Amino acid sequence: MNFSLVKRLIDKDSFFYKLFIYGYTDVLNKAIPFLIFPFLVNWLTKNEFGVLNNFNVITAIAAPIISLSTSSYLVAEFHRPEVNKKSLYSNVIFVNIIFFLFTFLLVLLFSWEVEEYFSVKIELQIIAIIFSFLSVFSELYFTQLRVEEKIKVFSNLSLLMAALGAITTFLFIYFFKMKMNGRVLSIFIVGLLGFFIAICKIWKYFDLKLINLLEFKNIVYFGLPLLPHNLSIWFKNGFEKLIITKDYGLSANADYSFALTLCSVFVIVSGSFYNTISPMAAKEFSQFHKMNDNIKERSVNNIVYKVHLFLLIFLVILVLSYLISIPIISKYFPNYSAALQFMPILLLVNFFNSCYIAVSMIIYFTKKTKWFGLLSISSTLVHIILLFLLLPIFNKFGIVYASLFSSIFTLTVFYFYSMSVFKMPWVNFGYIWNYRKSNFK
Repeated sequence: MNFSLVKRLIDKDSFFYKLFIYGYTDVLNKAIPFLIFPFLVNWLTKNEFGVLNNFNVITAIAAPIISLSTSSYLVAEFHRPEVNKKSLYSNVIFVNIIFFLFTFLLVLLFSWEVEEYFSVKIELQIIAIIFSFLSVFSELYFTQLRVEEKIKVFSNLSLLMAALGAITTFLFIYFFKMKMNGRVLSIFIVGLLGFFIAICKIWKYFDLKLINLLEFKNIVYFGLPLLPHNLSIWFKNGFEKLIITKDYGLSANADYSFALTLCSVFVIVSGSFYNTISPMAAKEFSQFHKMNDNIKERSVNNIVYKVHLFLLIFLVILVLSYLISIPIISKYFPNYSAALQFMPILLLVNFFNSCYIAVSMIIYFTKKTKWFGLLSISSTLVHIILLFLLLPIFNKFGIVYASLFSSIFTLTVFYFYSMSVFKMPWVNFGYIWNYRKSNFK
């Protein structure tokens, strides 16, 4: 028996222990709402399910605008010894409030257009924007818990909010017969709870006197180049949903949304891994100026080795997940069997996206985000061009092929950009795999 591995798993300071905690948290966190997913599919009509997914797209587009990547800025700055925590939080919160007001105004100006193309009424749009604002605060607090490595608090709160979402959804839809509006109300209540918990914990850092133009500009200059990147992810998704809804109907949109939902469940491991390694890597990067070349090289190799090992395991999990899902969907969800045709490519897209997250996190830590926006816009344009080229050839399945090729393009351009910012031995597999993991806790 490998006692050294067992020791690593039970050592609360080890990478394996943290990965295990984040892993089971994400599994349960995703599993709880996923358990109600079959009921949602049966309780809601296909049209309602399509509208609900479009509501989620609006919240996913609004959240990056309001947050302006302030949680990533918090990760990059948190361990720097010269940083004033109160000043950091005060200016981060102030930025979020300003951009919430800006986003709210945009919704009021373009609400009719959004309703026409996404079939989401104005009152639901407003709820989506307010929920996005609330979720920004809970994201800041959860980010603080991760960088402080308070993983048990992070785990318990995550599970509490997921359980509340599942319970309220069941109550509102099944008992009170509120249909789609019940699910929306449930989402909003969970967001409100997260907001109040976060405010109770981080509001003590907020001080109007500490808001200053220099810090405000630093946050905005960090976040604005990332905005096209964050929006591009959901712009692509929203554009795809728009095409499917308009050209193939809400029923086809429901099939595609079903496949996307299942694929999001299969990337639980990815989220767990990056939740674990990001704070660790950010802390390492903040200390690089104190390290000699030997220690710095060992630290870099340690990070890359873990990423390589994870990506190999992740690929195996994706393949097995698809094979398992075939009989389950065919037997229990025959109305959504068309979703199986989308899934293999979408799972492959998830793998390339996971590779992209690995290479791009270095850019966040070094705060060299200047070209992020331009590269993200280029990636989005490539995606849109591919959609128009591939849809006539492959019909609605051209959407997933466009996603695949654009994800490869995105990984490639960000790999070279990341290497220009800070060289990491991502593709030097022989050197990394022969690396003796003396620091692999």
